[in-house]
Amino acid sequence: SLIIVFYGNIVMKDLSAFGLYIEFGIFAYPITVFFILGCINCINLIDGLDGLAGGISSIYFLTIGVIAAMQGKLSLDCVLTFVMLGSTLGFLIHNFNPASIFAGDSGSMFLGFMIAVIALLGFKNVTMTSLIIPLLVLAIPILDTLFAIIRRTLKGESISTPDKFHIHHQLLRRNFSQKTTVLIIYGVDLLFAAASIIYFLKDRLLGYIIYGILLLIVVMFAVKTDVVVEHNHDEKENVFKKIVKKVKKDK
Repeated sequence: SLIIVFYGNIVMKDLSAFGLYIEFGIFAYPITVFFILGCINCINLIDGLDGLAGGISSIYFLTIGVIAAMQGKLSLDCVLTFVMLGSTLGFLIHNFNPASIFAGDSGSMFLGFMIAVIALLGFKNVTMTSLIIPLLVLAIPILDTLFAIIRRTLKGESISTPDKFHIHHQLLRRNFSQKTTVLIIYGVDLLFAAASIIYFLKDRLLGYIIYGILLLIVVMFAVKTDVVVEHNHDEKENVFKKIVKKVKKDK
């Protein structure tokens, strides 16, 4: 991250959104480093099932590629986008469940790193439409990371402590198979991608509406599951099993 910022001199200097203009000044450097680290960790944390990180990254690269192509752009970030899309799709063929190859931490962190670099290369002067909207394609890993930080903080644990309460774990607990769980997350991510393309190229109001509906669904999912606060379902289930066992014994 430091090499990109200080050697490559790729920095988010300002932000223009909702009619506001913010110049970061000297804080541009730590903000950019934080942005890169954030992307790296988002993809690393979501990499809990076969094909999940690779698929989400593929959807991101495809979305950015479609937007760039429809704008007629052919720059370094556009070329890198399609190079990464081809790479991740080729990897995904062998990484989808049942996987025969795995990315590991180095692979998932590299995907997050490339996502950040491509975003920064294409959008050095950051605007709402040029950076934040495409990054909403990563809404699932970003929200999953945010939920993990909140969850672990509430428990008094380090935010880097591993656990089994991520979004994909919550779907698995509802008796979905690994394939079905990954496909559900793909589907939600594709809807965010479609909303980004609609917002960016066609109808901003419709894009906002779709974003709002999708975010509401994700938040409701978070409230109903243990992704933020553990509801002790296992303890309740054990109590229920003990009651059933006692009833059978009494009979």
